Amino acid sequence: MTASGERSSASYDAIIEVCSHPVRRVALATLLEQRGSITLTELAASIEANAASVTGDQPNGLSDADDRTSSTLHLTLHHTHLPKLAEACLVEYDAERRVVEPTAEFDRVRPLMSTIVAADPALETPTVG
Repeated sequence: MTASGERSSASYDAIIEVCSHPVRRVALATLLEQRGSITLTELAASIEANAASVTGDQPNGLSDADDRTSSTLHLTLHHTHLPKLAEACLVEYDAERRVVEPTAEFDRVRPLMSTIVAADPALETPTVG
């Protein structure tokens, strides 16, 4: 929020942009449920467990062709999705340790992200672990 109480449109637009991809919505929903750091492997497992929510049909397929296998999912999270979430200041991703941690900004916009995730009719509560 700005001093006048209005949201920064760039910040809001960045949040809407990162929430536009179903894999990132599941990742954000997982982080909302987890309430702390999570490994890349745990995050990928949560996305795979919710694959039917992401696609709406196939239990083992994700919405993008590049996100269909476990190893490819790890790569797309590492090279595409997590950098976009980090660019929006929502997570810190330690690529060396492969740990994702929500930021203070994530906590600040938690209500907005919760609303966006809850509005997705295909997304169920993510399972972690």
